[in-house]
Amino acid sequence: MDATLASLGYAAFVSTSLVLGLLLLLLWRRTRQTPELAIAATLICGALAFALAIAAYSLNGLPHIASVLLETLSSFSAHLSSASLALATRLLFRREARWARRLQISITLALAATFSLRLVDPLAFPPPALVFWTYTPLGAFVYAWAAWESFGCWATLRRRAPLDLADRDLARRFLLWGIAGTSAVAIFTIAMVERAIGPGTLSRFSIALMSALGLIAASGISFAFFPRRARATESFADGRRAG
Repeated sequence: MDATLASLGYAAFVSTSLVLGLLLLLLWRRTRQTPELAIAATLICGALAFALAIAAYSLNGLPHIASVLLETLSSFSAHLSSASLALATRLLFRREARWARRLQISITLALAATFSLRLVDPLAFPPPALVFWTYTPLGAFVYAWAAWESFGCWATLRRRAPLDLADRDLARRFLLWGIAGTSAVAIFTIAMVERAIGPGTLSRFSIALMSALGLIAASGISFAFFPRRARATESFADGRRAG
């Protein structure tokens, strides 16, 4: 039962992220807007990170070098996903703010530094705890920033909607994106708590909770990009400028 629930949650998150990422790449081909490309990279790389990690740790009988390669590619994809999300968050919500630009650049440099730690002992599997503890809090912070900005934009649009100065459906899209980001933060947090107090494996309760959060994140992402009355060419960047 636990394995089925975990597979359902992870599969929903991975498949939804891949499909939406590819659709956003098609949108980027038309608009040539960096936020669309950055969000597409966030979703695709995030999905690849999950899928490769599952393969590295779940497939029995893999040669050691194959497990190392899969885990390293997963780590690289996760770092690239977080860096892309930081860029998308700045461009969507704080394009003109100097502090946001400095924060985004600092996050990118920190992510590059944390990934370089994986290369200190490139054949280790699983990687040293230092690799986990330098990346995971940083990744959680990036998703928390994105969720915070999304909730802020949702609150602004919701206040303006009764005055016909904003679109209610667009406001809900930012709310759903914020919920998806919060779910991702919760998954990071559970992983850190388990790593701190557990024997290195996830408990049944944590597997169930993380799977449920994966389903929530997948649903939030889906409905955020495909609302009931969405305009076909409308992007988050368009909505943020309108707000």
